[in-house]
Amino acid sequence: MTAIRRRVWLLAGLTLALFAVGAGWFHARDQHARLQRGAAMLQRIDAAEWRLNETVLRLRYGLLNNYDGANHILGDLRSMRAILGRQLDSGDPESGAAWGSYDRASRLREEDFERFKYDAAVIRNSVQYFANDADVLAALPDSRRRAALQDEVMALSDAVMRMALAAQPGLEEEIGLRMERLAPFVDGLPQAVAEDLRRLLRHAAVVRHRQPRLESVTHALVQSPARDDLDRLIALNRRQVGEEIAAEARIRGILVFLAAVMTAGLLIAATYYRRERERAEAGRRLVASLTEQAAVGMIACDRDGRIVFANPYACAHTGWTAAELAGQSLQERLHAAAGGRDECPVTAALRAGSGYTGETEFRHRDGRGFPVEFSLRQAAGPDEVAAVIVFQDITERRLRERDRRLAETVFRASQQGIVVTDAKGAIQRVNPAYCAVTGYAEDELIGANPRMLKSGQHGPEFYRAMWRALDETGRWEGEIRNRRRNGDIYVQWARVQAIRSDEGLHYVGIVSDITEHLLARESMERMTYYDALTHLPNRVLFLDRLRQSILQARRTRRSFGLALIDLDHFKNVNDTLGHPQGDLVLAQIGQRLAAIAGETDTAARLGGDEFALLLPDRRGPEDLARVAETVVAELGRPVPVNGSEYRGGASVGMTMYPYDAETAEQLLRNAEVAMYRAKERGRGRFQFFVPEMAETVVAYMRIEIGLRLALERNELSVHYQPVYQLPDRTLVGAEALVRWTSPELGPVPPSQFIPVAESSGMVASVDAWVLESACRQAAAWQGLRPGFRMAVNFSAPRFNQEGVATDVRQVLDRTGLDGSLLELEITERVTLGGGEQARLVMEELKGLGCRLAIDDFGTGYSSLSYLRRLPVDTLKIDKSFVDGLGTGDAEARNDRAVVAAIIGLAHNLGLDIVAEGIETEPQLAAVGEFAPEVGRLAIQGYLLGRPVPAEEFAARYLDRPRP
Repeated sequence: MTAIRRRVWLLAGLTLALFAVGAGWFHARDQHARLQRGAAMLQRIDAAEWRLNETVLRLRYGLLNNYDGANHILGDLRSMRAILGRQLDSGDPESGAAWGSYDRASRLREEDFERFKYDAAVIRNSVQYFANDADVLAALPDSRRRAALQDEVMALSDAVMRMALAAQPGLEEEIGLRMERLAPFVDGLPQAVAEDLRRLLRHAAVVRHRQPRLESVTHALVQSPARDDLDRLIALNRRQVGEEIAAEARIRGILVFLAAVMTAGLLIAATYYRRERERAEAGRRLVASLTEQAAVGMIACDRDGRIVFANPYACAHTGWTAAELAGQSLQERLHAAAGGRDECPVTAALRAGSGYTGETEFRHRDGRGFPVEFSLRQAAGPDEVAAVIVFQDITERRLRERDRRLAETVFRASQQGIVVTDAKGAIQRVNPAYCAVTGYAEDELIGANPRMLKSGQHGPEFYRAMWRALDETGRWEGEIRNRRRNGDIYVQWARVQAIRSDEGLHYVGIVSDITEHLLARESMERMTYYDALTHLPNRVLFLDRLRQSILQARRTRRSFGLALIDLDHFKNVNDTLGHPQGDLVLAQIGQRLAAIAGETDTAARLGGDEFALLLPDRRGPEDLARVAETVVAELGRPVPVNGSEYRGGASVGMTMYPYDAETAEQLLRNAEVAMYRAKERGRGRFQFFVPEMAETVVAYMRIEIGLRLALERNELSVHYQPVYQLPDRTLVGAEALVRWTSPELGPVPPSQFIPVAESSGMVASVDAWVLESACRQAAAWQGLRPGFRMAVNFSAPRFNQEGVATDVRQVLDRTGLDGSLLELEITERVTLGGGEQARLVMEELKGLGCRLAIDDFGTGYSSLSYLRRLPVDTLKIDKSFVDGLGTGDAEARNDRAVVAAIIGLAHNLGLDIVAEGIETEPQLAAVGEFAPEVGRLAIQGYLLGRPVPAEEFAARYLDRPRP
């Protein structure tokens, strides 16, 4: 009894230990889940932090006008911080300290944001007064001092506007000087004007003193220490997650060990009790009591193979109750191949009176079989119990073995190279793909170190950074240049993961040979960043290098130069020799510029016949002048072209950083202004940018900024000019023309804002808005004049966009206008310069029923062979040819011949004609002479009707068919 008692207490202790360790395992899993929730919240906070910085910068530079987005982000951050504070491990001092630091920094940042809003609002309010500085100038009394006072007010307004955009060196002193100069004028002015001037001076002082504070608080918001504290919290969370995973794995190992020990103890106890019991019935009760909680199945049989006893595990896994199993034949009840067709090895062992250990298959009550591992031992006792069978369902183990075999198959068959090393870097395993990448056999790699593959193209710092990442985060990913067994250098993309297990630390690397991919990427980069014709950097790469030069010069406090080069009279080459010969000229020009640039400077082709030179090592004006003289001289030399020569020369505009401007866009604009000034002075020369030219740049910026606001404020309008059909002057339609009246700039002619829209990329938006408005108006006028046709201009950027036909179809669907009533006007250069792609787009538009017109015909390439293939309905004779009609001089005769030729061409091709720009009766009479020749000829111009708003157009023209 003493030995029995000891075994019972041992089993009870093992059970308690098993339950205790299981509770620890569940606690570890709960801790792991809590840390995972904290990690998810940290990721959300991290994303919100970046969005806040982006929103602050957009608010600072005027890309956003309200603070709702930033306030919403700050509110979300407060809520998420509160949740995160509850999720973090309060018992970890390091986490608590990092959380406290981050919370304090976030609260300070909220205070900074309130100051940011206040200062930005004050500055914006003050700047609004300067947007209307023309009102002050208009109210000035006429006197000898008026001109001087106007200059000073404009200079002060310009300086304040520039400082409001961004703090620049010297602006604060310049504003102070302008304010001192304006102060003496106040006392001599009328009271109302003097008060306006004093108000301007007060607001100038506000901008002058608050702008530096706004820059400081913006920097504090973007560079807040909360960012570093958040990164530290994220790193701590990752470390704690790793520790919890490791702890969970250790506890799981202990659970398995205790279960095995307990199982062994149960087996030993069962054997002991079988040997010691004196009666079979007492033995069965003892075995039942010991095996009730066992994690293995136990079945007792008599000599005939009939079941005497089955423990709960056996009942649960076979689907039968103990009562249903008792007295049944083991062969018939449980053996998968019952019925005598295949004798159960358990039955065979019972009949032979021997023990047996092995695997077989038992049958569940529902008929399905499941594999078991069993052990049969003969029992020493009454005849009622002849043997005891201990078995375990090994279905899951076989599944694990199958998964292991599958993993091994995947490992061997993977197309990516896989290498496993121990903690010291010695290679433990490799797959065939890795051998194929490196060129080494498996036996050559096992036991070696991956450093044998080093190419020598990475410095020590590269490998130190890699190991630092593995130590801190447990993973690393990047490109490595290694050397194959045959000595070839190859590039691989490697992902290395640190794996900790019971066997220790291992590193698993998955590598892919990306050499060919890199070659393809380099080829793509050449196509993306280099001009295919001249092999010089294109505009994208040049702008990137220009911005890098600005950053470098800003750090080193050095200056550099920029030259913009435009070929003179290059259009003559394409018009006379053709585009292929023009390409040869551009290629040779590119070679000459590359030779001038050498290895230190950058020569680039920005597009067409426009080139640029970035001169970072040419600091003084003298150096830049020498380079400009060399460029003018080299490009002035004849360029041989297939037996002919191009002698166009070039005009060069020069500008310097930081004296002329501090941004890439401003430098390019300044150089362009200087280049056009050189052309105005006679071409074939160079011109430095001077501050007086800045007025052009400022005017351009005002129009660009105003146009962006106009699109947002819906300041644009559409005017309509009538189109009449000859000879009876029947009103057949109108042309939609965009107009803009700015609250700040007043009426802005299309000749000023359309080029700005094209160069700034806004012209596509303007075109889309005009098309929508014109189609909606044309649909509304169908009730007044059925069949009324609307003509709308399409710019090159809009026409070249993808899906333009889809956009037009959607506009027609929304407005309800039939496609046959819409005529899209496209310039000759767009249609003929776009090649086959332009023809395909035009075919798509024709498929919608739209009419297509070539605007300004005769001013472009006039490729008649290509014109035959285009699905065009109308040719519009350019106003430049109509202007000379009816004057009677020699030039008028030439214009008449051109007009007659265009009309004859259109007649032969079956096209309609529109003569635009009719402004005088002689011009109308001259054009009318051609009407009988073609039957019907359309006309438009100021003589017949000026562009007017829709309401005035309807009242003036739709009730009267003739002008």
